[in-house]
Amino acid sequence: MRARITNYRTESLVIGLLLMGAIGSPCSEVKPDCLGKVVKIDYHSPLTYDVVRIKLHGDNPALRFDELPNGFSNRGITLLNLIAMAFGVREEQIIGGPAWVRSTEFDVDARVDEEKSQEFKKLSRQAKGAMLRPILQERFHIELETGTKQISVYDLVVARGGPKLKIHSAADSVDPIHISAGNWIMPSMPISFLAIQLSGMINGIVCDQTGLLDKYDANLTFSSAELTPGAPASNASDFGPDLLTALKEQLGLQLVPTKQLIPVIVIKNVSRPLIE
Repeated sequence: MRARITNYRTESLVIGLLLMGAIGSPCSEVKPDCLGKVVKIDYHSPLTYDVVRIKLHGDNPALRFDELPNGFSNRGITLLNLIAMAFGVREEQIIGGPAWVRSTEFDVDARVDEEKSQEFKKLSRQAKGAMLRPILQERFHIELETGTKQISVYDLVVARGGPKLKIHSAADSVDPIHISAGNWIMPSMPISFLAIQLSGMINGIVCDQTGLLDKYDANLTFSSAELTPGAPASNASDFGPDLLTALKEQLGLQLVPTKQLIPVIVIKNVSRPLIE
């Protein structure tokens, strides 16, 4: 069974969700370090945003996530992304709802007032994510419920011959993570980060089952031509091994398909927001 490679344009959003702590948290009902735990649906948050602006994203293809001292600013986010951030789950764990939930992109800015800024700074990223829940209810009139669903997932495991990864040393400098089509530079990388990046590429859930607990300095180079089927090769990154071959040859890891019953959030009702 071969994983299906998809067009890759969400690297900044994936990193943004990681910063918010919205994906990759453990779940007792499924394999560890794979999915977020689906808890009882609760739209309340002890601290709420005082200013929330929602606009249509427009034609600019760029996606951007900025975590601010008093809130956040996101460009090109979908309602599906917001639900995932609010409840700390993966997008694959959200089902139902009209097509625009996954396709319509918004620019969302949220801020707390100055007197709340110090309290906001002390919040965990999960708590900051939960502050989106009142926005979902008030602006999108959303109604959610929990359930389960069996889906195909991929286990990320160590390939025969062992891992080909360099353990990051505390003495080494940490350069910024760089993710682009066909070229991933990942200094001081936990394997859970790699699993999430692979999830976005194969349009499926990847569970870290490697047992590798350190942080690693890893580079992954593969053909970007497969990301846009039919497109002619135009630069060096268009040539080289496909993603799954590169994963095995360069990092000593591989994906193994399996099936898993996962907890999900079901969208029962939702409305488009009033656009400012």
